[in-house]
Amino acid sequence: MRRRPHLCLIASLLSSLYLFTSQAQAQGSYVAFGSGCPGTNGRPVLTPLLPPRIGRPFSILLSNIPSYGGMLFWGISNTYVGVIPLPLSLSPLGMPGCFLLVSQESQLFLPPTPYGAMVLGTIIPNLPVLVGREFFNQAFFADLGANPANMIVTNGGHGIIG
Repeated sequence: MRRRPHLCLIASLLSSLYLFTSQAQAQGSYVAFGSGCPGTNGRPVLTPLLPPRIGRPFSILLSNIPSYGGMLFWGISNTYVGVIPLPLSLSPLGMPGCFLLVSQESQLFLPPTPYGAMVLGTIIPNLPVLVGREFFNQAFFADLGANPANMIVTNGGHGIIG
């Protein structure tokens, strides 16, 4: 019987890749992408603090935000909202340099804050079926005088639940 070492090498590499992918999913991840648009406090930023893992806290930091309230959008896509491709320029709506980066399946009201920053957190339910699920976030804020629409947006966030 003739041995085929190249098949063993391929099987070993595939096994290692699967193990690496499984470990990455088990840990969860959250990364920022894109860019926010300038406001009266500078460019608002959405920053990951704790990665999303089932049964554990997940949190993000919103900084350089105006003192007015806003909305945090949760979505399942960063490529389409309905049939409209993303990112979508918001310049025609009076928000030059602003882009819609994520779909908007759910919203969370963000109260006004005088501090220019806020931490948002939640507990990811301890449901194994959630492991590997993706989600996306982006925040919108009222910002009087920032642009004709008096609205600004943050960069986006992409989470994979571990």
